[in-house]
Amino acid sequence: TNALRLLNLPADVLAMLEDGRLTAGHARSLLPLEDESALRSAAETVLRLNLSVRQTEQLVRSLLAGEKPKKEKEGPSIYVRALEEKLTTRLGRKVRLVSGAKKGKLEIEYYGNEDLDRLLAALGVPNEE
Repeated sequence: TNALRLLNLPADVLAMLEDGRLTAGHARSLLPLEDESALRSAAETVLRLNLSVRQTEQLVRSLLAGEKPKKEKEGPSIYVRALEEKLTTRLGRKVRLVSGAKKGKLEIEYYGNEDLDRLLAALGVPNEE
């Protein structure tokens, strides 16, 4: 019965199910949305945010209740990600750029005092003991 209900999905959402981007659990969770555009939008949100079935159910409940879904947290820009990758490669360790409204932070991982000394040398900072 549940499998037959899935045939009521719009063709593009059904294609997401067929090619494995959506699971049957995700698709069943979307069925209460009767408006096809809302259903399509919810399905794309599920894919974009990689939501679990439980999170998808919560999304559908909030849409049915007339609430606007919570605004998704905006990730780093392509430019920032590219800089992070360059710095990570250059320094041989994880580097994160954290942007705020008016200022930012550069986070560089190190693993112990000897590693910190190597990092400082790579940055051209003299080690004065």
